[in-house]
Amino acid sequence: LLSLFRIVQEAVNNVDKHARASTAHVLVAVRGEQLLLRVDDDGVGMPAPSGTPPAPGLGMISMEERARLLGGTLEVSASPWGGTRVEVRFPLGDAAVDLPPLRAALHQ
Repeated sequence: LLSLFRIVQEAVNNVDKHARASTAHVLVAVRGEQLLLRVDDDGVGMPAPSGTPPAPGLGMISMEERARLLGGTLEVSASPWGGTRVEVRFPLGDAAVDLPPLRAALHQ
């Protein structure tokens, strides 16, 4: 569970450091056989692609690595609120990490 917390913590930290946002939304939900973590903000968004994309920072790399180690995926995209969305999905069924206690807590 610590890895899940650290991913959300880093995403929110990125909102604080880079987004110039007034609001951030954090969603943790079970969708079918997946755990969904989503952080949306209403900030400036990611820079538009122009030539060579910028290298990801250490925070983004650490979020990707944590997600991968848990058998999950990380996607960064535009948020419906105008800023950035960080979305991580983890399989619950045969996940690399046993998540039943988290699943039970989310269903209460």
